[in-house]
Amino acid sequence: MVLTATMMMLILVAIALGITAASRRATSRYTYNTGLYDLAVSGNEQALFLLNQTYTTHREVIYARAFTRAISEINPMIFELSCHCLRLDQFANSGFMLIFIQEAMLVLREAMSGSFTPIGGEYRLSWNLESTIQLEDRVITDIFRAVTTLTPENNRFPVTTSIRKYNNYIPTVPTVVSASIIWSASGYREILLDAHTISILTELGADYPIPLVPGTIIILDEFTLEMVESLRIAD
Repeated sequence: MVLTATMMMLILVAIALGITAASRRATSRYTYNTGLYDLAVSGNEQALFLLNQTYTTHREVIYARAFTRAISEINPMIFELSCHCLRLDQFANSGFMLIFIQEAMLVLREAMSGSFTPIGGEYRLSWNLESTIQLEDRVITDIFRAVTTLTPENNRFPVTTSIRKYNNYIPTVPTVVSASIIWSASGYREILLDAHTISILTELGADYPIPLVPGTIIILDEFTLEMVESLRIAD
């Protein structure tokens, strides 16, 4: 009975030690990957920031091209009266958003090389991070290397950041986080019609509830880029 009890105690101790060791490994790996995940997310956020900067620089050109196309391509173009201004009805507004995104994607593809490195159909941004901790008897230096990749599609920018930590210059398993940068309506902008634009709208059969005169205000949707669907890809 004593031998049996002793064996049971040894088995329980071994199980407890095994659980503790596994928990410590899991905790260590969780902390490690959580840090890399946050850095990968920040890489995607940096891509969004740079993309928005590029968009802001070319916004007026994009709106001018989109509105010019909308006037000639949306049929029928129907306006509704809203607070003494004219707004596109639901059908025309949906058509304008589609045209705007097409023009924006086209302009941004041509301009992105100022912030990203074009490689094939992708745009990449390589970045490094180094963290040094001074201890009493030694210095610990962590080196992180990452690549953020944008792959423009018809109406959005899939973005992925792959980051890995180097231990004694030996790379570890990378952490990869993907997201999608999309266009969304964020407000409104006012367009003052001139005589030439009024003439074109009238000639193309646009429908409006009040007589158009130079200075009539048209309200169009304002768009911005935002990041959604952020998720981690398994190692």
